[in-house]
Amino acid sequence: MRATTLLVIAAGCGTQASEPTVLDVFAAASVAEAVAELGREFERAGGRRVRVNAAASSTLAHQIEAGAPADAFVSAHPEWLDRLERRGELAPNTRRVLAENRLVWVVPADGKPDGALEPLRFPSDHLAVGDPDHVPLGRYTRTTLEALGWWEQLSDRLLPALDARAALTLVELGEASAGIVYESDARASRRVRVASVFSVELSGPIRYEVAATTRAAEETIAFLDFLSGPQGKRVLERAGLRPVAP
Repeated sequence: MRATTLLVIAAGCGTQASEPTVLDVFAAASVAEAVAELGREFERAGGRRVRVNAAASSTLAHQIEAGAPADAFVSAHPEWLDRLERRGELAPNTRRVLAENRLVWVVPADGKPDGALEPLRFPSDHLAVGDPDHVPLGRYTRTTLEALGWWEQLSDRLLPALDARAALTLVELGEASAGIVYESDARASRRVRVASVFSVELSGPIRYEVAATTRAAEETIAFLDFLSGPQGKRVLERAGLRPVAP
């Protein structure tokens, strides 16, 4: 996977104490780079330093449940915020929608011109996806393929990945002939090209939501306001995400 500027907390750090001068933001892998960029802007504007833990939304939710020192959580699927809310892990009245995404069909940049979209044409072809049993990208993908009537044809040819960026990497490396990823991830890579864009009517709305946790530092709300404010909208749009109207 290509290098990023993210500061990533190891998955086993659930008992590690948070630094008092740092805001720990747990962010879905597909939006983590944009959140990290906004964290740097927030710090330059006089706020605390922001440290981003990037992984699949499901993984991050389980870490928070286990006591990981998260001040805020950005999820790629509302179910994980719903789960934390039911378990009393989220600060009341802090949850908000940040942006929307959509699914695209990608192939290696130097791959077949037609992208082999309908559906994979050759017995050796494999499709990189998020794990349908564990991560939001996989669930959105399964919903889309079922709506198209392709799930049964392709289910034994899927290469499930642990998060959205891992699925993209499988296509970048040529380990999969094609992949279904978020549009924002595809736009960030020069090693894949988009063969087709899926209608959100197939997947359902793909929305990123954020909330503060019950362990959050006081300045967390200021950062959430920054994320959902003009600076946040600008950076998220540049990353290929679409702002959501209030």
